[in-house]
Amino acid sequence: MPWARGRVSGIVALLLVLAARHVLAQGRIVDTPELKGAYGLIVIPEGWQPETGGLFLYAHGYTADRRLLRPFKPDLSDLDPLFVLGLLPLERGYAIATTTFRSVGWYVKDAVKDIENLRRYFVRRYGKPKHTYLWGHSGGGMVTSTVIEYFPDLYDGAAPMCGPSAGARRNFNGAFD
Repeated sequence: MPWARGRVSGIVALLLVLAARHVLAQGRIVDTPELKGAYGLIVIPEGWQPETGGLFLYAHGYTADRRLLRPFKPDLSDLDPLFVLGLLPLERGYAIATTTFRSVGWYVKDAVKDIENLRRYFVRRYGKPKHTYLWGHSGGGMVTSTVIEYFPDLYDGAAPMCGPSAGARRNFNGAFD
């Protein structure tokens, strides 16, 4: 029943977009910067202050879809489901930031630069948050692990989830055994 799988995927995508709009109603889109070829999204809830507030940076999962390398729309009307998870900390009063990265595929080198560029941009523009956290899943989990290894003193915590941290060859060998 391939048609059922497609229908379920469509329903899940719709629910994720509706959830994003609900979360967005609790915050306001502050910025959608372009930073060295990567497109960023920053959302800060009403009343957020850097001296007391926290920031969650989100590294999205693996994708080879070049259509994602485009600016975010301020109303998030066409937000790809790949980025919806990154909005969840808004519900707890955190500012959030995410980026498309400047490339797709095996993008770790670019993604590390793009996450750090976005964090620096946020600090310059909105102030240094009391706490800064980084999280990501899949390829974003690998990016999260790498960023925290390169910049351990810049983050108060990191949650790399399901990242292929053993390296590509070992990961793929394990998957194909």
